[in-house]
Amino acid sequence: MCKDIHIGTTELALKFDAALKRKVYNTPKSFLDFIKLFKKCYEEKKNELSGNLGRLQNGLTKLDQANSQVAQL
Repeated sequence: MCKDIHIGTTELALKFDAALKRKVYNTPKSFLDFIKLFKKCYEEKKNELSGNLGRLQNGLTKLDQANSQVAQL
């Protein structure tokens, strides 16, 4: 996936140069920075989803407890 994005940015850089006559370089350093940013975003989203899952499971547990209490009444 990252390889495809890297190749895509190279192609877009060529189009940008053709349209505006300005060079944009896609260096290995920028590619590594992109991977680092992707990893950071992935970890943030993973933590967010993990928190959402925990809240959902907690809510389902509370609903089950309330359901059993209502059934006892």
